[in-house]
Amino acid sequence: MAIIQTILDRCDDNNTSPSIDDMEIIKINLCRIIQTRYGIIQLWLTPLIERIQNVCCKHYNDVDLSWENFIKKDEWIGEINMDTKDRIKQGQNKPIGLICHNIHELTYAMHEFNNGKYGEVHMKEVINEIFTISKEVGWPVVVMDTLEYYTGSDDDEVMEMDVREYAKRKYDNYHIVYIFDTYNDMVEKLDGYIYGIMNKDGEVICDLAEPDYLDLMSEGVINEDNMVDDDMINHVLEFKVKIVILNEESYESYNNHNWIRMDV
Repeated sequence: MAIIQTILDRCDDNNTSPSIDDMEIIKINLCRIIQTRYGIIQLWLTPLIERIQNVCCKHYNDVDLSWENFIKKDEWIGEINMDTKDRIKQGQNKPIGLICHNIHELTYAMHEFNNGKYGEVHMKEVINEIFTISKEVGWPVVVMDTLEYYTGSDDDEVMEMDVREYAKRKYDNYHIVYIFDTYNDMVEKLDGYIYGIMNKDGEVICDLAEPDYLDLMSEGVINEDNMVDDDMINHVLEFKVKIVILNEESYESYNNHNWIRMDV
């Protein structure tokens, strides 16, 4: 982001438009930002795109017209604000159905699609109701993004997807995605294997798996205090880890914790 700001500052100071090379640099760095921080940048991306627009509009005739579509703010913001199920559904005229094979996957699916429709107490009641049905008729149970559900699978009217496949697509901007049924499962498999990495202010920016952590340590990117210089944060984020825990007890406290701060 600092590279983009530097180019825009220079254009403002010199009262000039960005050159074609400048625009390519802006485009490349915007794409990198999207890839590494998808879903957490909308608060500051809007003003950044507006600033790019303003600089270009000052000297409209000098601007490469092939860039017009790239800097249309509405298209950028619309794509970034789109949640996972809407991105998956884009181009499909079907509801999404998450195929659940146990109570943990069912809990995740219900929370994922709830969007405030049910309160927590009612949510638990619905989950228990579906769980009771599943014990009678067997798994899987398919939960749709409308919060309707049915047993069995292979409904041509629904775009069905395994819960774990959905979670991996939701976090496809992460280098590694680990998915566990319970918090205890996660501790059993990953205890001592995941390292929290901080910036120079001591703020955690992401988690890394041990092999990537050791590689970055050997390269001198991460110091002995697990800290990273500001100019290397984006490089470290290319290896970030996401841990998804499906069970209800850990859902609010763990899965909704956002390590990466807005101003990183």
